[in-house]
Amino acid sequence: MSVTSPRWDAIKAVWAVVLGPVLKATLPYPDLRRRRQIRREARRLVTRDPWPGNDATRVQLAQLALIRALWLQRETRRAARHGEAAALLARAALETCFVGLYCLYADDPLTAMQGGNARAMRRMLANLGHGDIITDDVLTAMEAEIGGNGKLPDMRKTAEAIAKALKGAPFPINLYWRMYVPLSEFFVHANGISLLRHVGAEGKILDEPAYPWARRCALRIADGCMGLLAAAIAHAEGHPSERLGKYADDHMVRALAPLAVISGKGFFRSFGPAKVAALVKGVVDLRAYNISGRADSDTWEDRARFIRTWFARHLGAYGEGSEEIWDLYIDRLVTVLAGPPPSAKRTEGNPNDPEGG
Repeated sequence: MSVTSPRWDAIKAVWAVVLGPVLKATLPYPDLRRRRQIRREARRLVTRDPWPGNDATRVQLAQLALIRALWLQRETRRAARHGEAAALLARAALETCFVGLYCLYADDPLTAMQGGNARAMRRMLANLGHGDIITDDVLTAMEAEIGGNGKLPDMRKTAEAIAKALKGAPFPINLYWRMYVPLSEFFVHANGISLLRHVGAEGKILDEPAYPWARRCALRIADGCMGLLAAAIAHAEGHPSERLGKYADDHMVRALAPLAVISGKGFFRSFGPAKVAALVKGVVDLRAYNISGRADSDTWEDRARFIRTWFARHLGAYGEGSEEIWDLYIDRLVTVLAGPPPSAKRTEGNPNDPEGG
């Protein structure tokens, strides 16, 4: 079989979409010296004291978000060995990045932020307003003193507003759906997905939940968010932003979404250097199977069996999880690589057949 055949192109596509990102997400990316340089460069973008209060400009609001992003970056690294904490901090870094960019590009971010602060203050003190400690009139007066109107939009609307301000730039909405939503569902909200992390193979209850992410990804999200916000502020202020933007891109591209392991197989829990080497060798073997001509001479059933066994060996034996979801995922990859099954064996509504419904 030719190296440029459709089937080899499919293997390269699976490498680009599945295996390549896994390696980028799990292998180390040493950048201590560069990170220190970038952090110093980002910190210099922040205006010194005193804070101007209600006279703050949109850039100064974004700078305040950058200070928090720098702190979250450091705290995420400190929590690197505690996966759950690092994931929560990475989500906070994403949220801070979104708010900072919104402050740069929205029409009147200060008024919205003041209004949000007033609403938050009233909600936090509402329990005191039911007695004689703080009356409702006092709460109303405090809210009026803070001022502002409205509130900051939710994260989805924030991402959409940033994308619109940047003339349709895709990265804000991409970050929201690819990273922010899965992190919220897996780690923040108490829902079916987060609770089922405590259910392992054969229904075994796990004291420690399955970790549906690569631990290094939390660090890269925090690094990327800081760099992204710093680059935007530098550009807005007329300072060079290329190094900051490149730093953000280099880290974001190495962050794999938690959704990539939604099967719950615990892939990353035991994914070390030895298995990286085995995975690379496996890809070489898969390529040899195709270019040797064996894939063409095999029946579709034999070809599908070989590919299914390959995926089960290299991607399917890394922990506990939902066998049903994992099987659906593997079935789809088999269909991509082996081609659709013979038409005589297709059944209407077969989920593995792209044309069968």
